[in-house]
Amino acid sequence: LSRVGNQADRFYGAETLALIDAATAHLQANELDDAAEKLQPVLSLPQEQRLETFTLRLGEMRDTLRRSRHAGSRPAVDLQRQIEDFRSEAIGRFLTR
Repeated sequence: LSRVGNQADRFYGAETLALIDAATAHLQANELDDAAEKLQPVLSLPQEQRLETFTLRLGEMRDTLRRSRHAGSRPAVDLQRQIEDFRSEAIGRFLTR
């Protein structure tokens, strides 16, 4: 998705939501490594691009991860921490408005 078209002409929000959806699908298929790979571009977004929609969707994904069979594994714990870091940095931005 992110390789199609000129980057300046694309809306990062739609791409980000598509990546979160793809990661969620991988997680539901018990493919934790693939889910984490899909989320890396999302988790790397600069703070000013971390929309509230993203934080809500990632929170839902984190909750799904906590209920998954991977919940206590090191990769799952690391991914949960990365999601929480992303959310806390974005939420801090929303609180200062």
